Amino acid sequence: MPRGTELIIEWLKPKISSNTSILCLSNGSYFLAATGKLDKTVIATHWSLVKPLSGLFPDCQFISHKSYLRKGNIYTTGSFEAGISVLLSLVARDKGDRFSQQCATHLLISDSGKLNLILPQFNNHRDEKINEVQDWIHNYSSGVVTINKLAKQFNFSERNLKRRFSQATGISINKYVQEVRIDRAKKQLLATDKTVNEISVDVGYENSSFFSRLFKKSTGLTPAKWRKND
Repeated sequence: MPRGTELIIEWLKPKISSNTSILCLSNGSYFLAATGKLDKTVIATHWSLVKPLSGLFPDCQFISHKSYLRKGNIYTTGSFEAGISVLLSLVARDKGDRFSQQCATHLLISDSGKLNLILPQFNNHRDEKINEVQDWIHNYSSGVVTINKLAKQFNFSERNLKRRFSQATGISINKYVQEVRIDRAKKQLLATDKTVNEISVDVGYENSSFFSRLFKKSTGLTPAKWRKND
């Protein structure tokens, strides 16, 4: 093992035992596993590394995961985009939601239509089928989203879909759709000059008054005041 590798591993050990937030991307999972402090832990990594890392560290469970997994202060993922989502959630924790939203809009300011770095707090699970449902909601949240439509789309019974979604994310489907729309509205409020009425329609609410009430319930401010609140 190269000496530099040993230094990294030794440096990590006390960090893992402390409250320091650690984000591990792709092959960085090697260093985490090599500390010996994550035995019996499920670690997300890039799909191409699952087999070799499992051979090197049989006491850890490596999986390919499009989002991220969290255990205490440690976040692991094989996806760069998921890594950005984790960083934004940490920024929101320390600096507030608005600052995190500003960071997100600056990251993708050239194409506000791709502002999809949303709601990482609901992705810390291993149900890949529910990840697919969440992706679908992200892509089509501006339209009519019903449990019946989702159940048919992903071959669930409505009852089973509601149960699995809530179990994986800790939130109901209807509430999740609302959270996605509000989050997307925040990004548009910061990244575009669209009116509140235009944004309301864009995110899926034909009635802008209803949208404004939901937004205020979520943030404590109307959309217009939230946009101006520095």
